[in-house]
Amino acid sequence: DFLSSKEAKQEYFLDARDLKELPYESLGGGIGCGAPYKLYDPCDLKRAAIAKWGVEGFQKKLAARVKRLENKRKKEEAAEKAKKELNSRGNGNNEENTDPQQGPNNKRAKTATTTNNDADIQKLRKSLLRLAKRNLKFSYSGGPDKWRVEVPATSAEHFAALMGRPQDVALKTFVKEGAYYSEFANAHTFFQCDGKELVRFFSREGVGICIGEDITVKFKPSTMDLIVSGYGEIAM
Repeated sequence: DFLSSKEAKQEYFLDARDLKELPYESLGGGIGCGAPYKLYDPCDLKRAAIAKWGVEGFQKKLAARVKRLENKRKKEEAAEKAKKELNSRGNGNNEENTDPQQGPNNKRAKTATTTNNDADIQKLRKSLLRLAKRNLKFSYSGGPDKWRVEVPATSAEHFAALMGRPQDVALKTFVKEGAYYSEFANAHTFFQCDGKELVRFFSREGVGICIGEDITVKFKPSTMDLIVSGYGEIAM
């Protein structure tokens, strides 16, 4: 199967300059639909990758990716196991959990079970929703653009509570990729609001942009940065 530009770069360790030298097929595009997609033949991509990295270098990159994926699989299995253990405990005492930033036996872990009901969490949700709607806009092609919100000084327990797991202060049920914990979430569930509250109306254009159903939530414990991102959809 032919691959898109994004897939080609990821699968064969190439960049935009490499792809410029390769033949491609166009798909889609047209008035109001943006530029057409470029699709590449895997055989051409493999030849380009070998020309760029050499046979040995390309094989090393493939082996390294296999190892990364295996490590990711193990992390996901460990997180899933931790979720089941957390669910089996229900809302019981969770003082054995440890904070990834401050270590065991800290007061923050002892109060984690009440964090989700804390007014601060609700205020944070509303603030994130307000910032997300403010960042809804149209792209140069005329359609809704992607949006992104960054919030510094966010604690691990606040991240866990936002994701519906306030007892997991140690973030054992989350999968860490590089420096970030990354999770997918439903916009309605995350912001705890109805559909109308997800829409920003543009009077000049006569239409609105709605926050898309699927959003990504990332947390970087080393800097305590929270990043929430997603896409927009036209709402009449």
